Formats: sequence, C-alpha cells, structure tokens
Amino acid sequence: MIAARRPLHTRAQRTSVGRTAATVTVTAALLTFGLTAAPAQAASAATTTVTDAAGLVAAFAAGGTVTLGADIDVPSTGPALNVVPGHPVTLDLNGQDLSAAGAPYLAGVGVPAGTELVIGDSRTGGSLDATGGDDAAGIGGQPFEDGGTVTITGGTVTAQGGTDAITLWTGGAGIGGGFLGAGGTTTITGGTVTAHGGATAAGIGGGYGGNGGTTTISGGDVTATGGDQGAGIGGGNGGTNGGITTISGGTVTAQAGIYASGIGGGQGSVGVGNGGTVTITGGVVTANGGLQGTAIGGGAFTGDGGALTIGNGAQVTVSASSAPGSFLIGGASNTAAFGSLSNSGSLTITPGSALTIPAGTTVQNSGTIVNNGTISGAGAINNTGAIIGTGSVGSTVGVGANSFELTFDTTTTGPGNTPVTIAPMRVYASTLAAAQLSLPALTAIPHYGFSWSTDAARTTAMTPTTVLTRDLTLYSTFTLDRHIVSFDPQGGSAVASRTTDYGTTIAAPGASSRTGFTLNGWYTAPTGGTKWNFANAVTGDVTLYAQWTAVAVVTPPTPTPTPTPTPMPTATPTATPTPTVTPSAAPAAVDPQLASTGFGGGAAGLGALILLIAGLTAIIVHRRIRKV
Repeated sequence: MIAARRPLHTRAQRTSVGRTAATVTVTAALLTFGLTAAPAQAASAATTTVTDAAGLVAAFAAGGTVTLGADIDVPSTGPALNVVPGHPVTLDLNGQDLSAAGAPYLAGVGVPAGTELVIGDSRTGGSLDATGGDDAAGIGGQPFEDGGTVTITGGTVTAQGGTDAITLWTGGAGIGGGFLGAGGTTTITGGTVTAHGGATAAGIGGGYGGNGGTTTISGGDVTATGGDQGAGIGGGNGGTNGGITTISGGTVTAQAGIYASGIGGGQGSVGVGNGGTVTITGGVVTANGGLQGTAIGGGAFTGDGGALTIGNGAQVTVSASSAPGSFLIGGASNTAAFGSLSNSGSLTITPGSALTIPAGTTVQNSGTIVNNGTISGAGAINNTGAIIGTGSVGSTVGVGANSFELTFDTTTTGPGNTPVTIAPMRVYASTLAAAQLSLPALTAIPHYGFSWSTDAARTTAMTPTTVLTRDLTLYSTFTLDRHIVSFDPQGGSAVASRTTDYGTTIAAPGASSRTGFTLNGWYTAPTGGTKWNFANAVTGDVTLYAQWTAVAVVTPPTPTPTPTPTPMPTATPTATPTPTVTPSAAPAAVDPQLASTGFGGGAAGLGALILLIAGLTAIIVHRRIRKV
C-alpha cells in the first residue's frame, strides 16, 4: 500500500497539493463553525462544571478550570472544542468520559501554539478520546499550526491524529502539530496515554513536515505510535529533526511508523529527519524502529543521528526492523552522521538488532549494555562499565577499558586428568560477576574439587569478583575435597571440630568430661549408631556424638548417735577421825620380831602402825561409799 502511494508526487508536489487542499477546506470549516479570528478575551480563572457538549465548548472558550459533571460526546458535526489564546484550560475529567472528534481539518481538541491545556482526573476512571479531522492533531494544532502546551497528569487519554482524505498520506500528530506543524510542548506526569499519528505524522510531536517539538515524560504509562513515515515520539515525515525528548520516569513505548524512528526523526531526505536530542534518565523505555529507520535517531533514508544520553537508573530497550538497511541507534544510513551515544544506565539490544558504530565514532558506556544482538562497525566503545548478553561484538569494534581476554592452561597435575583445549573468553567488564559470565569446568574427578588459578603455582584462585586489569592465563587446579568432623558432647564439655582431606584420618579428641558420667566413646548417632574408629579414613562430613554411662554412687548409712551417759553424783567422803595417842612414860622394849617388820618397837613403831591401820580403814570406807 505504501509502495503504491509513494510515486504519486514529489515531496514539493505533495506539500503543494496538501497545502492547497488543506487551506481551502480549513477556511471553509472555519467559516462553517464561526471560528474565524476574533479579538482575544481576557484570561479567566473561573471554575465551571459542565454536563453537555455546548457547555463544554463554551467553558473551553472562557478558560479556567472545567470539570466534567457527566459523560460528554462532542461530535464532529457540532462546534469544535478549542482552547483560546489567553484562556488556559484545566480539564478535570472527574471520573467521567469525554469523546471529542474534529470535523475535517479541525483538531479533536484544539490546542494550537500559544494556548495551554492541562488534563487531569481528580477521581478515577475518567477518560478523554480525541480524534483529529483531516490533517489535524487529535490534541493540538490544525493544519499549518504548531501544537500548543499540553500537560497530562492523570486519566486515560487517547489521541488519534487525522489523515488527509484526499492525499491519504499526510496527517496530524496524535498529540502535537497538525499538517506542517511542529510538536509544541507536551508534558506527561501520570495517567495512561495512547497517541497515534495520522499518516506521516508522529504519535507525539510533529505533523507531516513538522519538527518534534519538546516532549517531557516523568510518569504514567505512555504508548506513542507514528503514522507511516512518522516517529513514535519526534518528527513527522519531512520534519527537520525529532525535537527534544526528555524521559525521567514512567513506562514509555515508542513505535515508529514505516521509514521512521521510534524516538527521533521521521522519514527524511538530505538535511531533514535528524534525530534531535533524547535524554533518558529514568523509567522503562522501549523504542522500536521502522523499516530502514532507527529505534532512536534519524529517520529513513538519510536522517542523521541525534544526541542520545541514557542516565543511571534508566532502562532502555531498542529494537531495529529486521529489514535490510535498518539501523538501531544513530544515523539511518551508512553515510548519515551517527551523532552521539552515552550510556550510564541499562541499554538492551534485542536479538536480531545491530548497533553499528561507524569509524571515527566512540560510544561512551559506563553503565551496562545488554547485547543480545550484534555490535559492529569500525568505531569504538569506551567501556568503563559492562557489556553482557548473548550477542556478539565484531572484531573491528575497538572496545577500550574493560575488555580482557582469558586463556586457559589445562596441563595440571591431577589423577586421571587429561589436558583439553578451551577457546579463549572475552570479558567486557571488570569482573566475571559484572559480566554475568561463568568459567568453563573440566571433567570432574571423584573426590577432587576443581577451580582456576591466576598463577602457574596455583596459589591464587580466580573468583567471580576478582578484579581484572589485564589479559590473563588461568590454570586448572584440582584439590582434594576437605571434610569437617564435628563433635557433639551431649552434655559434656565442648570439643572443637576438625577439618581434614578426603581419605585421611584424625586423632581422637581430648576427652570430654561430664560430672557423674563415664565417656563410652564417640558414635555416629546420639543413641545407638556405630562407635567411631579413629583409625578409619574420613570420606565425608560427619558429626560424632559422645555417649555416656552414669557412675553408680554408694551412699553410706547415716550413723545413730550414741547417748551421752548421765554422770553419777559424787559422794562426800566422811572424815576419818584422828586417833588419840596416849603417851607412855617410857618406851617399851623392842620385840625382835616387830623390829624385823620395820616398825621397830616403842612408841614410834606403834604410831606408825596406827597410822597405817587408819589409812587402810579410810580407803575401805571410801570404796564402800562409791559403791553405794
């Protein structure tokens, strides 16, 4: 269908025909609806609640805050819904549905240059569906008018640019300029926005022949689709450039029309269709290029690339058309200027897409390029970040900074090891972890662990976080498995665990102690199990358990205390009377027999005998008293 259309006119002829037809028809339409130029009215800050089309049209003309009080349909056969210069409008959908269709050559909601419309929804569920008439924007300018200032903060907004019914291939933007009109200023902070350009116009941006204007997106869910030869966001067919696009948040999908870019220029020729300035600092952005166009950059066939900056925190996915001669980022031909690309966020190249960097161009990458397609060309990448993914990087691309080759030496000692050949690996990051790469592994040897070392002595292991600063040769390394023997004392004193190589033994630990128990030994289970023989080799991690036997304690009987005897009273002995001695006048003669007893004779002997008898008598009396 497009191929059949293109030969109808040259660009100059198309412009002349379109302009003439549009001028005549627009003039007629303006006269029909009484919208010829009139003196500007004073700005108003009124707040108006409307419930029908006539009230809405009048409220728009007056300006101020307009709140929908009911669902409203503004048909193409009635007065047009336009914002008037000097009377900015804030439209509160208020949970209601508004449908507005422009008559031929009139916008669905007219917001030309010099006017301002803010669209929001103070409740939920409100919607605006705006459809432009021939060559007019859904929301924005009429033919030959640039778009005004449109801000969307909420609600569900759908804008469809109109296509010329005569030529069938000129049109107005979904949001932005009409035929030959630039895109104006579009700001989206929230809501769900779907904008589709009429033929040869952008989804958001310029109409046919119009530049992209200024588009700023910080939130919401936005889908912008270009008409044939129009950018998703940017310029229309023949527009000089894609304008200025800034995205800091939200979810954005920009789909090019045929021969155009997802974000950037529409179809162009020499000097037109250039990419403009695209800055993405946040959000999730997907840009799809059209046939022989680019995802972000110039439009087919000769549009130069623009300045593309992807900031930290932004996630950008780009996809080129699978048709031959299609490009991904930059210029739309081998002779077009690439422009510039700086990435510090995340840039994903989809499978089947190719980023071609021409000679003399250096791409700056301090973020992550997820290359699932192809990077080719004779240019360079200053890669202080990472290039990851399943795609390929051509040998003619000069990748500087983080670009390291790893080669592999497998001539290591190891039981049963046979050296093998492993292809070198290219790492486009400072570590394997950053590159999301894993090193190859050799055939496993039972009871040996495998790793790679960075030195021939195999003293330094290569890990996922080892920082690369140069090309490296890695050496295969086999080491015996090591196992841990743990000891559970089960109530006894603690015993430290042991680590040993596979197939080796460990010495019995020092005895664990437990009061009142005797250690039976170390077993493979808390109860039962097998008693561990410390002469056996360790072949795996194991926990050994102390098992105990309680020691029997004999308790001696408590002795019965012996009663203390009551002492007997002590009797007072009777005094022995002292015998009276009668002195004799003269000593008697000593009997010889008495003399032999020692007492002698006379008075002295008799006195001694009396004293003896008295003492014996006292002793006998004393003993009798004790017995009593």
